[in-house]
Amino acid sequence: MKQRSRLRHKILVDECRLLVVLGAAGTGKTALVKQLTAEIAPAFEYFVWQSLAPAPTIDTMLTDLRRSLLNSLAEDLPLPMTVADAIASLLDRLQQYRCLVVFDGVDSILTDLPVAGAYRQGYEEYQEVFEAISTQSHLSCSISIGREKPSGFEYLDDRFVSVIQLP
Repeated sequence: MKQRSRLRHKILVDECRLLVVLGAAGTGKTALVKQLTAEIAPAFEYFVWQSLAPAPTIDTMLTDLRRSLLNSLAEDLPLPMTVADAIASLLDRLQQYRCLVVFDGVDSILTDLPVAGAYRQGYEEYQEVFEAISTQSHLSCSISIGREKPSGFEYLDDRFVSVIQLP
């Protein structure tokens, strides 16, 4: 309950753009975030749960995410797009509408060799998505759930990015 209250405060009061929930396997990260999102989803116009298992390509993930948001908004999905255009389109939605986006299973796009938290080969562009979400001004919040902090996040821990390590 204390952890959920802390996360709720980070999102609703501190207006955190990217909340990274970390913990060992079996610590209840996903269950905690599910309980949290059930409570706070009404504060958002749109809510999307995006599973990253079994490691969708960046194109697939961005298309699925944009489709989820655009279907909610009853708009057409222009295809195809470059990764940069798709990220820009996503950011546009996050700026126009208050969205809550959960990225569950972030570990599936990471490798622990040679460096823990490094992106698997072919998944490096995910870092661009997380950087854009955390550094660009918008009204929304994204939650990343995993065992390890993805590389690049060490530079992002500030007012709009928060890393929570579960015991």
